[in-house]
Amino acid sequence: MHSAAPRTTSVAFLVFAGTLVPTSANAMYSRLSLAEVVLHSELVVVGRITEVRPSTYIFQIEKTVLGAPEGQSLEIVQFRNWRCASRWTTYIPGQRLLVFLGKRQSDAQWQALGAGCEGEMPIIDELVYVVTGPLPGWAEWTQFERVYTGPLKAY
Repeated sequence: MHSAAPRTTSVAFLVFAGTLVPTSANAMYSRLSLAEVVLHSELVVVGRITEVRPSTYIFQIEKTVLGAPEGQSLEIVQFRNWRCASRWTTYIPGQRLLVFLGKRQSDAQWQALGAGCEGEMPIIDELVYVVTGPLPGWAEWTQFERVYTGPLKAY
């Protein structure tokens, strides 16, 4: 005849071990400073979004600041909004940007640097808007609605 004690002990241990596993992860990250964005870039270009695809966009290069692009346009992975960061608005053809790029290790596709989209900087009226985080009371951010025809999603 088998004893019930070993089975009870095993079940109790599994229940206890289950309480040690967090039920929700606290997503945290540190924004890259402007210096870090510049220093870690493989390619820095100015240009315009010409086409938006489901997970990438086509970027027509107007000027190369750093590096050597493989042509006059690039396919760049879109920043995907997540719990701690989101892009200022949706991707729309015509948006003009200064982008600081690196190639992903997983598939060698170009992507803007930073977990908070720090490597994509909009250009409006020849002014580059550095995305450094929430800037309370900075009225210039309202220009995004006028220029990009979409509501702000951050800042």
